Amino acid sequence: MNGQARIKIPALATDRRSDVRQKAYLTGILIYGPGGLTLDGVVRDLTATGTHLRLATTEFLKPPYVLLICRSGEAFEAEIAWKTKQEVGLIFTSNCNLEKPVTEVEKIARRLWIENQPRTGSWP
Repeated sequence: MNGQARIKIPALATDRRSDVRQKAYLTGILIYGPGGLTLDGVVRDLTATGTHLRLATTEFLKPPYVLLICRSGEAFEAEIAWKTKQEVGLIFTSNCNLEKPVTEVEKIARRLWIENQPRTGSWP
């Protein structure tokens, strides 16, 4: 071995997620708490069962949680798996129906989705 020490490199830890993560940069709105408060955020990694969401703060978050993905109009009831000061990992527990909203939070999510659609046409 020509005088150079060998460094043993540890094996990389495997990802515990069963779903494939898709890198994303999508506008999301987290609806939280009994009063339907909202926080704008950025959806980062996205799977069929959850997401990594970046927010201005996570300090005052209270359940229940619903995440609206503005571009697609998808909304999911969720639970927090982990959180830091500005990020949360959400686990989706069910889909929300924005076509025919029944619950109050579904109605809030539908209104926010409509309000956040791109404007088309000319201004009079």
